[in-house]
Amino acid sequence: GAEKPQCVRLLSWLSGKPLLQQMPLSLAAAGDFGRQLARLDLALQDFSHPASDYPLLWDVKNASLLRPLLKFLPAELHSPMMALLDHFETSVQPALSLLPWQVIHNDCNHNNVLFSNEIPDSVSGILDFGDMILAPRIQELAVACSYQLGEENPLPVLHQMILSYQQILPLLPEELMLLPDLLRIRRMLSVVISHWRAQLFPEQSAYILQNIPKILASMKLLQQMSEREFHA
Repeated sequence: GAEKPQCVRLLSWLSGKPLLQQMPLSLAAAGDFGRQLARLDLALQDFSHPASDYPLLWDVKNASLLRPLLKFLPAELHSPMMALLDHFETSVQPALSLLPWQVIHNDCNHNNVLFSNEIPDSVSGILDFGDMILAPRIQELAVACSYQLGEENPLPVLHQMILSYQQILPLLPEELMLLPDLLRIRRMLSVVISHWRAQLFPEQSAYILQNIPKILASMKLLQQMSEREFHA
């Protein structure tokens, strides 16, 4: 008899190694990361879509959506995360509305950025546009920088990323002033969403929560650092 029809999925692949395998970033790699991120945002500046502003838990500008999930936090984390969310709503969120907005990638994490296997310290591609969102432009840089906070003394790498980004796409002083708060908020999203998911899937809780100690340590580092130190 005739063979049954078969469905075949053909995928193309970008060559390179994930950012995770490039850690800790050299200053040269951090510089190219910042430049490529700015080039991506430049390319997206004229992009628009009716569905670009939708509810997304991993959206820093809408961190208030996480307030109902605070109940899933351990008791010792509930108050500090509540205070951070209160600060966001009273001081950060209103300021965001006055900044430049555009569609951004919103998820340049350790697995979504590829570095070249042939050219040292060079970004070869950016993957996974599933969390694209209409947001303040500075949110893009805040998300990307937040993933560098787990390393020892991350400030030189952050400085190089921000400096290189601005070589391609200059930022307003008002955007840079909000960057420390946005870094903290992005880290808070990780803490809250991870604890919520750990209770939804208790059999996977150890895996889901494995990075929480490093995230909390990076938040403590930011908290101890004055804004003046950070901007210097």
